Amino acid sequence: MRLILCEKPSQAREYARLLGGARNGDGCIQTAQGTLTWAIGHLLEQVMPEVYDARYKAWRVEDLPIVPERWKLAPRTSVAAQYRKVAALIKQADEVVIATDAGREGELIARELLERSRYRGPIKRLWASALDDTSLRKAWANLRDGSATLGLYQAALARQRCDWLVGINLTRAATRLLAPRDTLFSVGRVQTPILAMIVRRDREIADFKPQDYFELAAVVACEKGPVTLFYAPPEGKRLYRREEAEALAARLCGGEGPLRVVSERKHRAPPRPFALSDLQGEANRRFGLSAARTLELAQQLYERHKAISYPRSDCTYLPEEQIGAERTILDRLHAAGHLPMAITTPKIRKGTVFNSAKLSDHHAIIPTAEVPKALAGDEFKVYRLIAERYAMQFLPDYRYEATSITLALQVTLSASGQVPLEMGWRTLQGVDEEEAGRPLPPIVDGTPGRVETVTVEAKRTRPPNPYSERSLLGDIKNIQKYVTEAELKARLRESSGIGTEATRAAIIETLKQRGYIRVEGRRKLVATPLGCALIDALPEKLYDPGVTALWEDQLEEVVEGRRSEAQVVASIAEQLRADLELLRGRATGQPRPVGGPDAPTGRRRASPKRGGRGAQPRSTPHEVPAPASTPDAPCCPRCAKPMVSRHSSRGPFWGCADFPRCRGTRAMDPPGARGGG
Repeated sequence: MRLILCEKPSQAREYARLLGGARNGDGCIQTAQGTLTWAIGHLLEQVMPEVYDARYKAWRVEDLPIVPERWKLAPRTSVAAQYRKVAALIKQADEVVIATDAGREGELIARELLERSRYRGPIKRLWASALDDTSLRKAWANLRDGSATLGLYQAALARQRCDWLVGINLTRAATRLLAPRDTLFSVGRVQTPILAMIVRRDREIADFKPQDYFELAAVVACEKGPVTLFYAPPEGKRLYRREEAEALAARLCGGEGPLRVVSERKHRAPPRPFALSDLQGEANRRFGLSAARTLELAQQLYERHKAISYPRSDCTYLPEEQIGAERTILDRLHAAGHLPMAITTPKIRKGTVFNSAKLSDHHAIIPTAEVPKALAGDEFKVYRLIAERYAMQFLPDYRYEATSITLALQVTLSASGQVPLEMGWRTLQGVDEEEAGRPLPPIVDGTPGRVETVTVEAKRTRPPNPYSERSLLGDIKNIQKYVTEAELKARLRESSGIGTEATRAAIIETLKQRGYIRVEGRRKLVATPLGCALIDALPEKLYDPGVTALWEDQLEEVVEGRRSEAQVVASIAEQLRADLELLRGRATGQPRPVGGPDAPTGRRRASPKRGGRGAQPRSTPHEVPAPASTPDAPCCPRCAKPMVSRHSSRGPFWGCADFPRCRGTRAMDPPGARGGG
């Protein structure tokens, strides 16, 4: 029997329609090309420490580190029935086609089921970058050998196990050794460095001391009329005293000399098509959408409407094989009203946009030929962003004349601006007013000029802007900005930052849910006192983004076959032992304040003594119930204490561990939600 393993029921139904002869079975669909069955996200999950040894149910620092010798998975309770059906079908199969989402996590969802069922038969891989009929038929006709994507599974497995090791061990250690009473300190491989970035930015803003400085605006008369030139020296040469600025202004008045005019014709190519984080950033800037909401909308456009290619892509290039397919897509976008003009002669940018050598697992996010006609609200906004960015690639460069005018006196006065000559792709985006500069009169080089008046303009230094999700995603991708060591900085410049395109939005949401950050207004992200307290308590090494980025490099080496999954996990386990020693050492320090100005304070707890049981935590093990021992447990939105898994007639939910004194609740993540923090 040929078994086709899908990621979700809707995916299986879509494939069944294309494969023909579909008949529903028990947890499967029979087709002319084989039996389709499906997971519901991850059917299996990592077990909790107490499954390995009952003593781990209590959170004791002396038991750490917990490093399983043989890793165990168990069926998720909510989908156990479907797991049994899939497992039974795998045992009957003599060939398996993996048809889950084409990426690391999709590979893990399928292969962890095959491993648990001890399947050793042949494996094929369906690799589709879009779900429209044309793309799917092409993918079905060109199934890959399973060995081609084995590295993705091994990298995802390494990521899953490393996240478990870090989350379980460091969360328990930080909570027992460093947290104020009854507070959960959740530590994650990626989430904690991201939280530290937000805390650092908030403190840069809070500690910022504004300073007054002055610039000069000179009205210069010439035969073409007056033009305003400026003296705005760089930061190191600013005028910080008004009297100094006014004295210079007086000396400049009446000054004469030739105006030097330099005009140059320039052009600018369009920005390449979107990778996911670029799309999330633009949707946040334009519409105030969160990264998680943008990913949700993009996933709907991909799965439900078949309107865009695979959205969890980190690539901004397109395959050269797609050259020629753009005409149909552009015509349909225009006919559906998504483009203001017809693009009759598309410009093909081979090498800079269409470049197969630059592709990763997927190409950039683009519209498919199945252009939807009935989109509304946020779905419409995100689709238009993708459609317009794609269409820009086929329009001419933006051409403009850049002009600078200078007058050299005691200091150099200057102004610059640009005049559009050919709008090209900017027809779809327009020219930013700040980029264009102020309009300049058509002055000939060498024209005499005379300073008529000079105005002293008071300015004030400004603190850095608070993070928005757009700027945070940008810094996460360009993490080398926050690394000082030269060799590491150069290495990280070639990587893609910390986390992945598919997980960053979920990690930001996790920080919100656990009460470590909050959103102010439409876009501003700020750390809460609880988030500040966590970062204050931890040694800096545990939230160093450079270290985390190097871990991501190791995972990429697994994909490429240059490192094994076991090597990466062993490396992280060894590092974990050193990190735990750091926490134990940190816990022996003096009393310390934690958090922001309104945060609670606490003392470091004594570390366990050699040869004995060590100091007991101030709360008993029962005050941190066993279900909350997972790093996935959020903090209570009312009191910031840990939450535990509870059940009602409507299903599972998170409830405050301090019930009934606190009645805070929070919804569980939906089945199939993917982690990575």
